[in-house]
Amino acid sequence: MQGASYQDIAAQGGGIVSTVTATRAASIESLFAQSEKRLIALMKEGVTSIEIKSGYGLDLDTERKMLTVARQLGQNTTFMSVPHI
Repeated sequence: MQGASYQDIAAQGGGIVSTVTATRAASIESLFAQSEKRLIALMKEGVTSIEIKSGYGLDLDTERKMLTVARQLGQNTTFMSVPHI
């Protein structure tokens, strides 16, 4: 967002390689906890729906882990409630 090139971001330790490494190293519990925090913050801002992106694991085990977390978030979170009339 500040105009840095991808090469600059990667050289500073960021970018997709950093994200893949962190995602692979994280447990289901830690992925859930950090994602739930973000989800609650979004809900407090009035967001009513989100899209969860997978693909940062780049291997089957990590993708399964990420999809498990996404499912758990969906089961434990209600974005919209309809008032009873």
